[in-house]
Amino acid sequence: MDKVWEDFFTDFRVKNDWQKSAEFLLNKNRLAESIQIMQMHTYPYSDWITWIYTHFAPVHPESLQKFISDLVSEVQTTSNHTFRRNLLNALRYLKNEDDFPGFYDFLLEIIGSPRELHAARVNAILLIEEWYLKSYPELIPEVKELIEISGYDESPSLRAAKKNFYKFEKKVLKF
Repeated sequence: MDKVWEDFFTDFRVKNDWQKSAEFLLNKNRLAESIQIMQMHTYPYSDWITWIYTHFAPVHPESLQKFISDLVSEVQTTSNHTFRRNLLNALRYLKNEDDFPGFYDFLLEIIGSPRELHAARVNAILLIEEWYLKSYPELIPEVKELIEISGYDESPSLRAAKKNFYKFEKKVLKF
């Protein structure tokens, strides 16, 4: 990692300045470089990059869009819970313009897995709503059943996710 990135991470670690982080990533070819840093899996820098994406994606989705395949690939292959949680969150703000074979089923596995950390499960629900259920509401019963049988009463965050999913269902199906 070069001096520019080292200085950026030193500053980020102290200030967590999301606006400054976005400006840094938008400058030169740094967004592409950040993808490479993420893919190196060097702690803590790679984790910080995915954390930055959670704040960057809602504001600059068009800039991150061209790296959607890298992000989807990473979320599917990583065993790092921080990566998974953060990338699922960031992907919500991008458009599902490509066909990612097996990604819908992958999200279902996360939603139904008691081994996944709660934040990843919640973010998987939000992503599946955005990418699939809004366009294909006929899939809602499948996801609803999975939520109902997968222990979503065991924590406040999962209970809230379940409640919010029911609100989403009512809004989309208008009943």
